[in-house]
Amino acid sequence: MRYVEFRLTEAVLNAKSLLKYGNDDRLNALLNLIKSGATWTTTDGKKFVIDREFYSNPKNIQDLEKEIRAQAAAPQQKSFSIQGFLDGSETPSAMPSSSFPKPAGTGARASSEEDLSNVGEIAEILHAASVYARLLQGTNSIDVTHLQRILDQLDNGNRLQGKAEDIKSKDFDKFSIMVRASKDIWNDIKRKDILQHPKIKNLVTNSIIADANDNTGEYAKKYATNGEYDEVEVIGDGLTDQKGTKADIVFKNKVTGREAKFSLKANTTKELHQHGLGPVNAPMARRFEIAKEFFDGINVDVAGKDGLAQQEFEQAEDIFTANVLLFRQAYTDIQEKFQGDLDRKERVFMTNFLQKLKEFARRDEDGLDVKQFTVKGYYVLDMGLLDKLVTEKDFNFVIEYGSGKHKTGVALPKIIFKTPDGGTFITIRTYASTSNPPYMRIKVDKGDEFVKLTTKKTNIESKKQSK
Repeated sequence: MRYVEFRLTEAVLNAKSLLKYGNDDRLNALLNLIKSGATWTTTDGKKFVIDREFYSNPKNIQDLEKEIRAQAAAPQQKSFSIQGFLDGSETPSAMPSSSFPKPAGTGARASSEEDLSNVGEIAEILHAASVYARLLQGTNSIDVTHLQRILDQLDNGNRLQGKAEDIKSKDFDKFSIMVRASKDIWNDIKRKDILQHPKIKNLVTNSIIADANDNTGEYAKKYATNGEYDEVEVIGDGLTDQKGTKADIVFKNKVTGREAKFSLKANTTKELHQHGLGPVNAPMARRFEIAKEFFDGINVDVAGKDGLAQQEFEQAEDIFTANVLLFRQAYTDIQEKFQGDLDRKERVFMTNFLQKLKEFARRDEDGLDVKQFTVKGYYVLDMGLLDKLVTEKDFNFVIEYGSGKHKTGVALPKIIFKTPDGGTFITIRTYASTSNPPYMRIKVDKGDEFVKLTTKKTNIESKKQSK
């Protein structure tokens, strides 16, 4: 495939220019950006985040491609529509392509704010490579040059091996790394300017490298000074067993058999879990069954007394109305559990709810840490710390009902779990696409208090104190 370099110009995005050279290079580059959920800037300076979830449906991508091809062949072009979130809105809307300058493409092109395939998946590989680089350095810290050296040697799907001397025994420990990723992700990893990219640079410096020195450094120093033979493999596989594990990076010691697993979240990702509400053309009874599966999992009754709430859902005129009824019933049931003094009933609910949150974050993989990498620094989250909340005498949830708005003006309900001091712990909310009828999901987002109460290590506070 020949990669075409896109540069931001005053020309707006249009179908004909995407197929200008008689091949699909530019079109494929655009579709890759859209599937990645890129952030664009409109011609009038507003931020627009492409609805990655909507375009994760292959049919929606196919429909967009058909529309672009049809417009490119038409005598008089019209704009094609792109769905996303404008200016921080939680409700997706469709914007005409003429609202955007031509975006940057993929492959061998200059850095820009908008031309990476997927920052999260790129961060996973950079994290694995940094871990490997740090192991090779023994008692010494690493910087960006060490990371770049490893990236230059990496080959997609093939194992890279290296050795490091044990200071005590003078023998050599053996380390290896194997990462696998899709072609578009690998193209980005192999860019010579990837570590200087505006979306990557601060993430690498303040989180990925810092985490490797602070956390992997503890292992590296131990291996370099214990006088024993160590053999460690770092695995980052973005293609295999996506549904079977929450681990993005696995750190295996082949001598002891021990493993360390990490799930990574890049930038400000809040989502812990999502639950689809079925096909858009599914009968209301079926959509209720699917919704009930989620709420049953957190021990919330959405059917209501004698099944009345279920009947109202199934008889609703549309899914938006039904969804509001669903969330109001869920909110009512949760509120009843938390009435009066904190008693055994509430403790049982809290125990089960917190256990479910742990499952959302790491499935059944005990010992898996969630790392949150941000441009300011990293957090290492330990889901096991949630267990302590149940035993704390004064800890309780304050439950609030709220809603956002869809582009049609209808409510998108949410239930907010707050800590006693008013901080947001967890939000259960509705996502709805702009299609008619809409594709809908229930999403579980972690709040600032969740991060605070599960953080076992971070470099952000220490950086503030050092200033």
